[in-house]
Amino acid sequence: MREIKFRAWDKGNNVMLYNHPDKDKITFYVGGIWIKLVDPYYPNLLYSEPILIENLEIMQYTGLKDKNGKEAYHKDIAGYKDDAGIFQTGILGWNDFAAGFYLCAIDGDDEGNQNGDMDRDFEVIGNVFENPELIEETK
Repeated sequence: MREIKFRAWDKGNNVMLYNHPDKDKITFYVGGIWIKLVDPYYPNLLYSEPILIENLEIMQYTGLKDKNGKEAYHKDIAGYKDDAGIFQTGILGWNDFAAGFYLCAIDGDDEGNQNGDMDRDFEVIGNVFENPELIEETK
């Protein structure tokens, strides 16, 4: 069974928020999320900050890890070698029809232009929010 996890891009602060035990913890509520931040100097002390859902871009964990063991999320940028041995890049997207994640072409079309399925030996090299330069380099 696939582990259900999320991360969120905070548009206002330009920071990625994770739902991992060793990072920020995300709790959803109607209309937004609460972020429980862990202070490295006082690990037992948590404080919370509400963030409205319209200020966030929520991304789901695909349930897959890349060839280096890194978790792959929706909107990650991944690289892989195609059948001809040429290094290609794509954005991890969701296909409603196939009900699964796939690598889509870097052309802004999140629902089409499928590059490949997730059976490939891929590597997560960034995401569309923290590494927009990777998208520009590929175009």
